[in-house]
Amino acid sequence: LTGIDVASLGLPPKALAGCVLDFGPEAAARLPEIRIEIAEMERWVNSGGKSGRPGVVDRLDLRPAKDLFQGRQLAGLSARDVRAIGLDFSKAQLAGACFEGADLRGASFQDADLRGASFRNANLSHACFLGADTRALELRDGARRPVRFDGAILDGTGMRKQGAAA
Repeated sequence: LTGIDVASLGLPPKALAGCVLDFGPEAAARLPEIRIEIAEMERWVNSGGKSGRPGVVDRLDLRPAKDLFQGRQLAGLSARDVRAIGLDFSKAQLAGACFEGADLRGASFQDADLRGASFRNANLSHACFLGADTRALELRDGARRPVRFDGAILDGTGMRKQGAAA
């Protein structure tokens, strides 16, 4: 229901549960914070952890930052329980990222590096993974961390849960 004056519908809030609504002023006000977090994360990744800091945007509504993640160096990003409907993560370096419980409906991960990322219990309905690298992430100790989709909603992605019938 984005782009609609929901208040004019006269519906009780309970009737709108689960609906995608426009982001509010609180989310828009966090845009500078999100920009800083992305910049610090890229500094951390590009310096091999010598400067900057790991990125943490847990539980934020990222929709005001719709195109800020595209092509960025964000390995290890923590984005648990974020609202990132329609965001563009294409060509981003997201190896080891955590999107557990995130709402990523319609998000684009086209050509993104998702090795070892976790999407457990995420809503990925109609997300695009065309050309994304979803191989296991090889760790320094020789262990391998697979991409995880346990409990994720994959409707409209063209992907199937492991063990699903053909």
